[in-house]
Amino acid sequence: MKESVIEVAIAIIVQDGKILVTRRREGVHLSGLWEFPGGKREPGETMEACLLREIKEELGATVRIERLLWQRTYPYPDRTVALHAYCCHLLSGILKPLASQELNWIPPESLLSLPFPEANRPLLEMLAQEISSGTLGKRN
Repeated sequence: MKESVIEVAIAIIVQDGKILVTRRREGVHLSGLWEFPGGKREPGETMEACLLREIKEELGATVRIERLLWQRTYPYPDRTVALHAYCCHLLSGILKPLASQELNWIPPESLLSLPFPEANRPLLEMLAQEISSGTLGKRN
């Protein structure tokens, strides 16, 4: 039986023309795939508070949330995930993989070549378009 929808906040952090990605560690859902940093929302938590907490817990850093960039619900066979992607700026902290995940700053043109969860595919395509047009990180 499927559980209820899992709300996930993720950060799109661009610095020096590259995007931060992390690799899911072994033993978790979709292990070994690349993703954007973030995580599951706890009961009573706003999506923004979730994202700030997750970035602190996973990377030891603080970010400023600029805007909601994208959101989509995706049904996996065993769960449904609602992704909320926020354009963020790194404020402080030296990034450390506190959740034992691999970190990497990649050029935007490499996004579509990395193995990401299927739920991320439309986001990756949208990011590639925003980056090529120079609108990523710009306020509307």
